[in-house]
Amino acid sequence: MTYTPGPWKVQPGSGDSEYAFNVVAGEPGSVVLVANVAAEDHATRRANARLIASAPDLLAALGDTAATLETMLLEFGHLMQEGDREGRPKVLAAARAAIEKAS
Repeated sequence: MTYTPGPWKVQPGSGDSEYAFNVVAGEPGSVVLVANVAAEDHATRRANARLIASAPDLLAALGDTAATLETMLLEFGHLMQEGDREGRPKVLAAARAAIEKAS
């Protein structure tokens, strides 16, 4: 993956912090701007910035979850009830698609 490594943090935007939040990575002295987030209202700006800042953690967790589900399907799939046999691969495919979209 070629995105900026996490963790990402939310900071008030430069200038008038009422209008934007920045999502940044790195340590003081070597901070990288990942995103500048603006929206119509303060609560939405902050929520969007927090969601963006959580992206590296969410992607890693989804990857771990998909790998665990895949292992469980391979090892224990034969024990699942009929409806679950159809649903679990769809969930795994959706997780893999989301990972691909983010990569």
